[in-house]
Amino acid sequence: LPLENSWQAESGADSFGFSSAIQTSNSAYAAFSSGKLSAFDKSTGTQLWSLKVDGVVHSAPLYHNNVVYFATSDGKIYALNASDGKVVWVYSAGTAINTSPVIQDNLLFSASNNGMVYALKIENGELAWKTDMGNEYIRSSPAVDQTSVYAATISGSIFALDNLNGALIWKIDI
Repeated sequence: LPLENSWQAESGADSFGFSSAIQTSNSAYAAFSSGKLSAFDKSTGTQLWSLKVDGVVHSAPLYHNNVVYFATSDGKIYALNASDGKVVWVYSAGTAINTSPVIQDNLLFSASNNGMVYALKIENGELAWKTDMGNEYIRSSPAVDQTSVYAATISGSIFALDNLNGALIWKIDI
């Protein structure tokens, strides 16, 4: 059976999608190269809200407990109310972040282009810890489990950090 297009939305002439859209039961969220994050009604395609930020959004946003999280090329991590797009908090890392955030146990983890790994408290965006992995470009989104956060650098290092304090558990150069 051929697929039918239920709806489509325009991102604007100056914009295109760098990453995957995400969805919830009723909404879809998409980030664009213009620095815009938009929410759409999944049934009709009607835009529910949109927020324009200064940096470029290179990675997929994350939805968790009615909050949408995303990072930007100007080094900011945003938490938005998923219902209305209002800013809940913003954390300024000061360096480009092109990875999608992940959440485990009320901490949001993200990694930057200059090798910093951040753990933020999801309720207020306060820094729980950050670890410098030595000016290594981290382009892949971190992965987490109950005890560790894992990431890889473009130079071939893979590492694990302790979720609670950011201490290096191990690092392998491949």
